[in-house]
Amino acid sequence: MEDRYQRVRRWPLRAAALCLGLGACLDACPATPGTAELRFLDNGGTVREVVGAVGARTVGPAELGPVPSLPLLGLDALHAVDLVGQNVSLAPVNNQGLPGPQIEAHLFVADLGGLDTYLRGVGAGEPIQRWDDRTRPGSLGLDVAIPFPPNPGWNVANRYQVPFLLPVVFWPGIEPLPPASDPDPPGRGSVKSVRFYRPGLCGMEVSFADSSAPGVNNARLYDTISDTLFTKFASNDKLDRGSARRAWSRVTTLLDDGLDIFGPRGGFFLYFWFSATAARGLQDINFTANYEYQFTLVDGRGAVVPTRNDLLVQPQQSFGDFRDALEKDLPQNLGESFVDKQKKGFGTCSGDAGDDPVNAVNLVAGFADAGGAKLGLSAADRTRLQNAIRQPANWSCDRRGDDGAKTANFILRAKRINVYPDALELVWFDEQNPDDPMFALYAAAVTVNATGDLCARPRTIVDGSRTTYVRRPLVTVAR
Repeated sequence: MEDRYQRVRRWPLRAAALCLGLGACLDACPATPGTAELRFLDNGGTVREVVGAVGARTVGPAELGPVPSLPLLGLDALHAVDLVGQNVSLAPVNNQGLPGPQIEAHLFVADLGGLDTYLRGVGAGEPIQRWDDRTRPGSLGLDVAIPFPPNPGWNVANRYQVPFLLPVVFWPGIEPLPPASDPDPPGRGSVKSVRFYRPGLCGMEVSFADSSAPGVNNARLYDTISDTLFTKFASNDKLDRGSARRAWSRVTTLLDDGLDIFGPRGGFFLYFWFSATAARGLQDINFTANYEYQFTLVDGRGAVVPTRNDLLVQPQQSFGDFRDALEKDLPQNLGESFVDKQKKGFGTCSGDAGDDPVNAVNLVAGFADAGGAKLGLSAADRTRLQNAIRQPANWSCDRRGDDGAKTANFILRAKRINVYPDALELVWFDEQNPDDPMFALYAAAVTVNATGDLCARPRTIVDGSRTTYVRRPLVTVAR
């Protein structure tokens, strides 16, 4: 299901239970006075809010699926999402080593739409407190993720009932701060936004702030963005060397309510103030900005599209160079970093110019054939796997080191993206298609027991006893 959210108003959580399930009647989780429940039902996937003191109220109808035909913009609007037409099933898919499909409901005590509007309106160079007051953990709380099915062996005909959702679930060890708890609803745990995610069958996450997260060539993306931008500012030839100062910089996750051709809209805000002395004369240069960047895909590789919210450069004649750093250089450099991340090396290219990956192509095609046999695919389907691997567009020969040799790299192309509060998921595939190069690479990985490297995005699991919730932070990296 595409990553979307609906704002939920006046939903007190002090005694609220959340039920997620398929194939059960509405009365399976009876409401009690003062409670509210969010339920996924079969036969149309109706989403309902049940408030015991008031009575049942339909929030929909909505069919859970990957492509919304109408935006999910509020409790009182009708919503529709195509489930049947997309052939999406939550039935287990374990016969080929893959986890079953999953839908995740992510609950926020932050009003994501209101947060975005507020941050977009913070002027360049305004006091940093305006930003920090709305992006600190005490203001945002945590994202509470409720997966369904909750674990790989779950019978999807059964409901999964989450124990009571209390304020401490969203504010563990933290006292809620205004304005998140003020003015209305009275905070301390009213769910104001819900986003639904459909993780890929196979994909990887690029962490925003934690380099220990699983993924290929993972790095702390926000730290890299913040530090690289300042380093490039400090090396600009218009500045007196060594005079650059970073008053502050912030990179904050943006979870938007729009829909892009490759998936849900989301990205990050970039807000900073740099200063320096001009290279000629004693004039000070001040570079302050509020930008946002939306994640997208270009040829299956991660990319960003910038939007200028506010930019102030003094003196004015420096405006063009520094504007280009934000609107051209940063998107280009970030795109190049994804091009580099989304490669898998298989030996050395051959030929007179070192530009022929034929040996690697034959090697991986052979692995795919053997892996397809392990997966129980027919001879015809194994041939399709090999043909998918052999497509020239899947390969590049890239120079390594100073010895002139070139590595044969298989290009990892994503089908779509999921923007989580703390990571970007690149989805390699959602179905087992022998003509898909990424599924063919998965079959090849089966041969050498390396599927965990390719499908590095872990399935979200709760067991109903020891682990009840999975929490993810809305990330701000501060310098």
